[in-house]
Amino acid sequence: MAITYNSFGYSSSLAEQAVGNNPTASTISFTETVKWKWEDNKRTNQAEGYKYDFVVIGQNPFTVTFSERQNINQFDEVVFKNLEACNVRGKLHFRADSVTAVKKGDK
Repeated sequence: MAITYNSFGYSSSLAEQAVGNNPTASTISFTETVKWKWEDNKRTNQAEGYKYDFVVIGQNPFTVTFSERQNINQFDEVVFKNLEACNVRGKLHFRADSVTAVKKGDK
Protein backbone atom coordinates (compact mmCIF):
# COMPACT_ATOMS: atom_id res chain seq x y z
CA MET A 1 0.00 0.00 0.00
CA ALA A 2 1.33 3.43 -0.91
CA ILE A 3 1.61 5.85 1.98
CA THR A 4 0.61 9.47 1.43
CA TYR A 5 3.45 11.63 2.71
CA ASN A 6 1.90 15.06 2.16
CA SER A 7 0.38 15.48 5.63
CA PHE A 8 1.54 18.15 8.06
CA GLY A 9 2.03 17.44 11.75
CA TYR A 10 1.10 14.25 13.57
CA SER A 11 -1.90 12.32 12.30
CA SER A 12 -3.62 9.08 13.31
CA SER A 13 -4.60 8.45 9.67
CA LEU A 14 -0.94 8.48 8.59
CA ALA A 15 -0.09 6.01 11.37
CA GLU A 16 -2.96 3.78 10.21
CA GLN A 17 -1.66 3.87 6.63
CA ALA A 18 1.79 2.86 7.85
CA VAL A 19 0.98 0.06 10.33
CA GLY A 20 -2.71 -0.74 9.92
CA ASN A 21 -5.85 -0.05 11.91
CA ASN A 22 -5.51 -0.83 15.66
CA PRO A 23 -2.60 -3.22 15.20
CA THR A 24 -1.16 -5.50 17.82
CA ALA A 25 2.56 -4.84 17.88
CA SER A 26 5.43 -6.69 19.51
CA THR A 27 8.01 -4.82 21.56
CA ILE A 28 11.51 -5.48 20.26
CA SER A 29 13.35 -3.04 22.56
CA PHE A 30 15.31 -4.53 25.42
CA THR A 31 14.86 -1.22 27.27
CA GLU A 32 13.70 2.29 26.45
CA THR A 33 15.91 4.94 24.88
CA VAL A 34 15.74 8.28 26.66
CA LYS A 35 15.06 11.35 24.52
CA TRP A 36 16.92 14.15 26.31
CA LYS A 37 15.88 17.78 26.42
CA TRP A 38 18.29 20.27 24.82
CA GLU A 39 18.75 23.94 25.72
CA ASP A 40 21.21 26.35 24.09
CA ASN A 41 22.61 23.48 21.97
CA LYS A 42 23.50 21.53 25.13
CA ARG A 43 21.90 18.38 26.46
CA THR A 44 20.29 18.74 29.86
CA ASN A 45 19.77 15.95 32.40
CA GLN A 46 15.99 16.20 31.88
CA ALA A 47 14.19 13.53 29.86
CA GLU A 48 11.49 14.76 27.48
CA GLY A 49 10.47 11.39 26.13
CA TYR A 50 11.10 7.66 25.95
CA LYS A 51 11.47 5.66 22.74
CA TYR A 52 10.66 2.00 22.20
CA ASP A 53 10.95 -0.15 19.07
CA PHE A 54 8.04 -2.24 17.79
CA VAL A 55 7.16 -4.51 14.91
CA VAL A 56 3.79 -5.34 13.36
CA ILE A 57 3.54 -8.54 11.30
CA GLY A 58 4.16 -7.73 7.66
CA GLN A 59 5.64 -4.27 8.38
CA ASN A 60 9.09 -2.84 8.99
CA PRO A 61 10.13 -2.16 12.60
CA PHE A 62 9.34 1.34 13.85
CA THR A 63 10.11 3.52 16.87
CA VAL A 64 7.42 5.18 18.99
CA THR A 65 8.05 8.06 21.40
CA PHE A 66 6.08 8.41 24.65
CA SER A 67 6.14 11.22 27.19
CA GLU A 68 6.33 8.73 30.08
CA ARG A 69 8.12 5.40 30.62
CA GLN A 70 5.98 2.43 29.65
CA ASN A 71 5.61 -0.70 31.74
CA ILE A 72 6.48 -3.15 28.97
CA ASN A 73 9.17 -5.74 28.34
CA GLN A 74 10.86 -7.10 25.28
CA PHE A 75 8.57 -9.37 23.20
CA ASP A 76 5.35 -8.16 24.89
CA GLU A 77 2.40 -7.86 22.51
CA VAL A 78 0.84 -4.43 22.92
CA VAL A 79 -1.89 -2.15 21.62
CA PHE A 80 -1.34 1.59 21.30
CA LYS A 81 -3.45 4.38 22.72
CA ASN A 82 -3.63 7.27 20.21
CA LEU A 83 -0.84 6.20 17.84
CA GLU A 84 0.08 9.03 15.45
CA ALA A 85 2.69 9.49 12.74
CA CYS A 86 4.38 12.51 11.19
CA ASN A 87 6.39 12.76 7.99
CA VAL A 88 9.70 14.62 8.31
CA ARG A 89 11.65 14.74 5.04
CA GLY A 90 10.31 11.37 3.91
CA LYS A 91 10.81 9.57 7.24
CA LEU A 92 7.90 8.65 9.50
CA HIS A 93 8.10 9.48 13.21
CA PHE A 94 5.59 7.90 15.59
CA ARG A 95 4.23 8.91 18.97
CA ALA A 96 1.50 7.55 21.23
CA ASP A 97 -0.03 8.34 24.61
CA SER A 98 0.66 4.86 25.99
CA VAL A 99 0.61 1.13 25.33
CA THR A 100 -1.17 -1.72 27.04
CA ALA A 101 0.37 -5.18 27.12
CA VAL A 102 -2.19 -7.71 25.91
CA LYS A 103 0.18 -10.66 26.11
CA LYS A 104 3.44 -10.93 28.01
CA GLY A 105 6.35 -12.00 25.83
CA ASP A 106 8.49 -15.05 26.36
CA LYS A 107 12.17 -14.31 26.82
